[in-house]
Amino acid sequence: MRAWTRLFMVMVVASGIAATASLTAFAEEKKLDIRQADTMGDVLGRMTGSPVDLTLRSGASLSGKLAKVHQNIAVLSELRGKEFYDAVVRIDDISAVTVRMRDR
Repeated sequence: MRAWTRLFMVMVVASGIAATASLTAFAEEKKLDIRQADTMGDVLGRMTGSPVDLTLRSGASLSGKLAKVHQNIAVLSELRGKEFYDAVVRIDDISAVTVRMRDR
């Protein structure tokens, strides 16, 4: 019976440590990595896999997960409001990128 009690206590302590570590990592603020010689393609390339909002020169906006970035195009998947659709956007047509960097 003592072995089970000891095992239970070890599991409780281990789960508490894991929860604290994950909260600390979650609370860290991300930084937008912009370098002096960056192009829009360079910045987008570092955001691959992140949810983004793209504002186009026309004023239209597309929101989704940045799936791929090539030399002249970016691929958005899981478009907001059109989750079954993807979009291909010319990088030259993007005037702004909005990305969530922090939580409350």
